[in-house]
Amino acid sequence: MPQEQYKYVLVGGGLASAQAVQGVREVDSQGSILLVCAEKRLPYHRPPLTKGLLLGKKKPEDVFCKPQDFYEKNLVRTLQGTRATGLDPQARRLNLEDGTEVRFDRLLIATGSRARRLSIPGAELPGVMTIRTLDDSLDLLSGLDQVRTAVIVGGSFLGAETASALAQKGIETTVLFPEFRILERLLDAELGGHLHHLFESKGVRILTGRKPVAFLGKDRIEAVRTDRDERISADLVVLGVGADLNDELAKEAGLALGRSGGVRVDSRLRTSSEAIYAAGDIAEYPDPTYQKPLRLEHWDSAFRQGLTAGRNMAGADEPFTALPHYFSTLFDLGFSVWGDFSNWETTIRAGEIGRTGSWVLYLAGGRLSGILAFDPVDPDQEHEIEALVRARPDRETLLENLRKRGLRPL
Repeated sequence: MPQEQYKYVLVGGGLASAQAVQGVREVDSQGSILLVCAEKRLPYHRPPLTKGLLLGKKKPEDVFCKPQDFYEKNLVRTLQGTRATGLDPQARRLNLEDGTEVRFDRLLIATGSRARRLSIPGAELPGVMTIRTLDDSLDLLSGLDQVRTAVIVGGSFLGAETASALAQKGIETTVLFPEFRILERLLDAELGGHLHHLFESKGVRILTGRKPVAFLGKDRIEAVRTDRDERISADLVVLGVGADLNDELAKEAGLALGRSGGVRVDSRLRTSSEAIYAAGDIAEYPDPTYQKPLRLEHWDSAFRQGLTAGRNMAGADEPFTALPHYFSTLFDLGFSVWGDFSNWETTIRAGEIGRTGSWVLYLAGGRLSGILAFDPVDPDQEHEIEALVRARPDRETLLENLRKRGLRPL
């Protein structure tokens, strides 16, 4: 059995691992690094898969986190199209599917998640797709000229962004989901209604309170049957019904898991094994602002956690304190959010929906829990929002703060 030794091993071919290389090199310029990617590609950004790439505003080569020479200049050995099959934390040993045994001093688990599929009749028909990988997006693009009608299943960010992109390409698009409004976990009734109106004005049909029960077709997808016995024609179906963690390696290694099912880490992003760290989708970390564990599946989390994990693996010993943050653009409406939106109860609007400089403020337990701001958001306003969210003022203090800033609460 071949054996290899590295100071740092990064398992996972996504943004968090690319950032971890950067983090390690900021502290340790020479330690050997191995990057293990299950996909046959180097780490790339996922947001463009349902935005710029799908709209034709970006080329496939534009989506990679770092150029090839970044890894070469930083003395990183990359293994692409290779899966890790076993991890022994005590022996500090990683097993690869080709039989190679890798010894390490420090290891990062950044294995991310995979798109969830539905177990209903017709789910394996050609034309029923997910968009999770670059290959998924390229496969969709390769046949898009033949698509006239599309059904998006799911009202999440992925579903909403995909529907927006397809409609902009002239495809008759329907979105169906079981909730009452699109992005229901984030948007209140007023903002949700505004978004529904925007989508419908762009030709997108929105069907709420529905689930697919079957995908119909002979050789490929032809239609979707809903639980209301509706038949919706479709040349393409895109599933945006969530993701499942790639947590098998961590579970089999016996690493402690968190409440959300992710790998539990401490403030330094270190797991229950002192030699192993975790970052990105899979990491459940103790958030200092909300004083509770959080696990986030967003670009910004992978970006920041990967960098912090890499630095700490190399000896920096720095806490991860970044405020949760993510963003989206749907047609011509762009917005960014900061905070925890998992259990908000009420909202306060400051300004007009969709107008630059306007905010929607979310409260939980009588205190500020998050802010949604309409794009563009300049750096000064971003710092202002972050400071306000971190302070978590109560409602009365928040209202007074808004008045002093010249914002009229609605």
